Amino acid sequence: GMGVVYKARQIKLNRDVALKMILSGQLASERDVKRFYIEAEAAANLDHPNIVPIYEVGEYEGQHYFSMAYVEGPSLAKAVENGPLPAKESAKILKAISEAMAYAHERGVIHRDLKPANVLLAESGEKRSSTIHLTADGIQAGWYEVRVTDFGLAKKTEGDSQLTATGKILGTPSFMPPEQASGKTDQLGPLADVYSLGAILYCLLSSHGASAI
Repeated sequence: GMGVVYKARQIKLNRDVALKMILSGQLASERDVKRFYIEAEAAANLDHPNIVPIYEVGEYEGQHYFSMAYVEGPSLAKAVENGPLPAKESAKILKAISEAMAYAHERGVIHRDLKPANVLLAESGEKRSSTIHLTADGIQAGWYEVRVTDFGLAKKTEGDSQLTATGKILGTPSFMPPEQASGKTDQLGPLADVYSLGAILYCLLSSHGASAI
């Protein structure tokens, strides 16, 4: 993507944060800057337990940035790297992602890049109603909470600035619907995310497509 994420320390509040900045830095085009702020705004207006929250949006010496909660834990892509997940756990994970996206859709935000790499598993340390127990190869066995992140291709269903030109393909092919893969961005609605949810479930149950995430 056009952004780069660092783990940083917010000294005043004594907490770790994830700091996202434009990859091209001060050389970013006006279009890139606008797209960056669309992502920040889209995520900042979403307050849901399964969506990574935004803390602060700003600019320092020409470098645009926003900070968000730092999630201690692997991505869903890491969890399926060495094989599929059990059906029960896969269903619970998909339910959590679906609830997050239903919330976003109700507020006019379409993600457009849902995939295992953009779903984080926050280490919980204890069993709760919102946690899922995973013992997959490559990750530490334990209780995790699902967090959707990276709204870099987010689109508002109303008032979209059309920064993604028709014919330009953005996203991850293995997890995007046909209309998105063909560059028909003007036709994308909430159903694009629904398609991606199905592709994610297929990946969790088979681990097929994991190499493309």
